[in-house]
Amino acid sequence: MIVPVKKVKLAVLNDYEETLLENLQRYGVLMLIPLAERGGELPEGELLARTEKSLRLIKEYESKVKKDDDEYVVAYEEFMRVDESRKELLVKIEQCGAEIEELRAAIKAAEEKYEFYRPWRLLPVKPGRLGRNRYSVSRIGFINPYDVKNFGAALEAVDAGLLMLGRAHEGQAVAVVCYYEDDAEVQNVLKSFEFQEVSLPDRDMTPAETLAGLDQDMERFKEELRAAEARLREFTESGRELELLSDQLKTRIEVRQAPVMTMPRAAYLEGWVREDRVEELKKAVAEVTDIYDLEITEPEADEQPPTVLQNGKFVAPFETITEMYSLPNPDETDPNPALSFWYLIIFGMMMGDAGYGFVMSLATFLFLKIKKPKGNSARLLKIFFYAGFATMLWGAAYGSYFGFTVKPNLIEPMTDPLKMLIVSLAIGGLHIITGLLIKAYDDIRHKRYFDALFDQFSWIMILVGIGMLFVPATNTIGMALAITGAAIILLTGGRKSKSVLGKVVGGLGGLYNITGYLSDILSYSRILALSLSSAVIGWVMNLLAGMFAGSVFGYILAAIIFVIGHVFNIVMGILSAYVHDLRLHFIEFFNRFYQGGGYAFEPLSLKLQYIDKVNIRNPQGGINHE
Repeated sequence: MIVPVKKVKLAVLNDYEETLLENLQRYGVLMLIPLAERGGELPEGELLARTEKSLRLIKEYESKVKKDDDEYVVAYEEFMRVDESRKELLVKIEQCGAEIEELRAAIKAAEEKYEFYRPWRLLPVKPGRLGRNRYSVSRIGFINPYDVKNFGAALEAVDAGLLMLGRAHEGQAVAVVCYYEDDAEVQNVLKSFEFQEVSLPDRDMTPAETLAGLDQDMERFKEELRAAEARLREFTESGRELELLSDQLKTRIEVRQAPVMTMPRAAYLEGWVREDRVEELKKAVAEVTDIYDLEITEPEADEQPPTVLQNGKFVAPFETITEMYSLPNPDETDPNPALSFWYLIIFGMMMGDAGYGFVMSLATFLFLKIKKPKGNSARLLKIFFYAGFATMLWGAAYGSYFGFTVKPNLIEPMTDPLKMLIVSLAIGGLHIITGLLIKAYDDIRHKRYFDALFDQFSWIMILVGIGMLFVPATNTIGMALAITGAAIILLTGGRKSKSVLGKVVGGLGGLYNITGYLSDILSYSRILALSLSSAVIGWVMNLLAGMFAGSVFGYILAAIIFVIGHVFNIVMGILSAYVHDLRLHFIEFFNRFYQGGGYAFEPLSLKLQYIDKVNIRNPQGGINHE
């Protein structure tokens, strides 16, 4: 359901502003309306960025130690306590992280240098002795490996010496030596073979000596890196202290950035409070000061308050589906109770296999228990958990168990698709009628009685009447209902128009909407299509597996085909049913009554990303935050 909210106007002396905001945050009952933005950078922002960076760093090593999956619960006093040891821990982790980054950079640089020198390992002289001297000229460089033989012959023809060295991605490393007077001819040979001359920077050591030194440096760097990583791994045990610091900083930043209008002697704020939390708001203010002005009123006609949804454990997960479309307007009916029922019915019909439903519910149950996801991920998984039971029920009705048909069953999509199509369209009609009933309820709640009768119940009469026409025992009653509904629309469809012509055209135009209703109902034929696709793929996988059964190896291969095939069918079935079920609700169902356009109620509260729960245990009161 949608909980009503009240408008709040509050003024206190400046001396109590920060304390009041912290207490309001502790209670978590007031959503502030932006009146003024507070500019400037906050010191907590920089500290938060450093904390998040350090958390990401230590989480790289958490997989190597046993994680603590227990619920992270702290007392409010501990949450708000400023502990300098957490900042000291942050500095130590940052220093360790900086050391690791430097060592990794040093190792990378050494590896790159090693790779550069590796082709020249066999060069017997120091690079400083290469080049021109009194009697000879020596060079090193790369040539194409495929030209080695011809290159050697060409150098021999001009009385030059050739030393083959190592290989690299640049080509074959070589050293060329010639007499000073033969250098011009040698250069022509080098040019013809596209010789790439190289200069080595370390002039006073042979490449082999340089490589040996690099080996020692890399081994030392790696040893230091292992030691630094071991120290950092020890900090993973203190990760929760950093998580607490991060949530503390986020909470503090929200208070510092609260949109409060500050005047010379007083602070003024406006906001929204849930109707059932008004007394808690008064208590939160009175605990801070007895000098204040508090006004609580109904929202003005031109104001749109936030939407507060409050549903039970079963319906609440389905709120995430509504939020994908749009939050409801606070003045309309919450669609989630009806949506939760119909979403499961249609999803189960589309999947339609009891075995698949069992796997869905079991897999999501285990994932929720082991991984303990939060937020929308947890809510979506709970929807699939419930959808698994709906799939089991419809699978039993179809007699389908992992693609095998078991009698008795009520309906079998593969052998009786026409009957399945009729059931699908009937479900579609009932789904749309539910939307019309919700709209009629909204009209009656807002005292729009004629709208409920002429615009909603008239169409319900037509749709019910059309459905009854297909049942021989009720076709006469159905005809009467359909004609009565059509007459109501024809006579009242243009009632809001002032001219006679407008009333006539409005009535005819309203009746023409029957084409829209019929096309919407036909959209539910996708239920038949998806139930057939799931059944056919399951049947084919069983057929393929059965073709290989007969020997030990055949049974093993058949089991592999069976498992992989049905896992594929389950995954594709879930994706298809999820998307098409959403489509039927967003287009066909919501189109009949839903306005949307609401925005979420987000009160000033503790910002918990890592902590699961903050307990308020002091005698002053407040609410537990999760």
